[in-house]
Amino acid sequence: MSEARVDRIGQESLAFMGKIMAGQSHEVTNVLNIINELSGLQQDVLLSADHENPARLSKLREICGKIQSQVARGEKIVRNMNLFAHSADTPLAVFDVKGLIGRIVFLAERWARLRRVELTAKLPDETTALANCPLGLQHAIFVCIEAALLSASDKRRITVGYALVDGGAEIGIESADPMLRNPEVDTRLSVLPLIISELGGTLRALDDGEESHRLAFFIPRNRGGISSDDSGRIQGV
Repeated sequence: MSEARVDRIGQESLAFMGKIMAGQSHEVTNVLNIINELSGLQQDVLLSADHENPARLSKLREICGKIQSQVARGEKIVRNMNLFAHSADTPLAVFDVKGLIGRIVFLAERWARLRRVELTAKLPDETTALANCPLGLQHAIFVCIEAALLSASDKRRITVGYALVDGGAEIGIESADPMLRNPEVDTRLSVLPLIISELGGTLRALDDGEESHRLAFFIPRNRGGISSDDSGRIQGV
């Protein structure tokens, strides 16, 4: 692999990690702001609440429920941020493909929401362990999601899924709107073949100028030197 290619992948990976972590820190800040507002409202209600006013007590229960919901949301964000950060611990690890895809879709929901696009993970019941680069696979999926988001116009729905095939898994990103080919989309997708090659995979579907609604690539079950039975190195999900 050429030095320029290694540098490009490294720079793109750092930018990807920075973007995800910065985005999720904004999500955590939003959670804290909502909890702070609810806490202030709770204080106001408490000042005027008494046992003779059941409506006020009902309002307090409603506020407490909303605070608990935001705490659970915050915990989920932090947990996924932590797992995502640890996916960079080693360039080769064993991980559960279903859990990893669910995690990167969760982390990408912020960008989908900002563009008013419905992003979902449609995952089968069956899963498998892959011995590959967890950060690289998440990066490849996120690049495809970004390209689909840039193309969303009318139906504004994106689905991420996978299918187990001989020797590995095929990851698919489908958009209800056709994938566009313009300079911005092409720039985002230009790094995808490099990432897939580094993962030892192959592109299976990529818009070639005709109307297309799907991006897909194959990732091998084992990319050299590590057994999928090596449970001591399995990434958390």
